[in-house]
Amino acid sequence: LAEGLETPIAVRFANNPAQGGGQAWGGGQSWGGSNNGIAQQGGAQQGGAHSNVFVSDLPENFSMEDCQRVFAQYGELQQCRVMPPKSPGGKTSALVRFKTHAEAAWVVENLNG
Repeated sequence: LAEGLETPIAVRFANNPAQGGGQAWGGGQSWGGSNNGIAQQGGAQQGGAHSNVFVSDLPENFSMEDCQRVFAQYGELQQCRVMPPKSPGGKTSALVRFKTHAEAAWVVENLNG
């Protein structure tokens, strides 16, 4: 359970590194399939798409400040984006980009569920 939250959350990589392809949010771009050792555009130097995590099952009133407060204790944040619930009483979700893949991987492995 993430410190500062009262209920379990779901955490996964926003663009699963094993899947390849897809658009990375925040400016990084994946070239589809294997990148043949070529660095990705955008934030790839610091982790790129592999440092982006999607977090769901957050409280309905979860704010940008909450996102920064909760996830900054697990690594250096590059960006937080909070998405409100799609319906009243629903759960909030967020996209969180960490500075490194290692930080993001730790969060996925240790805070999911």
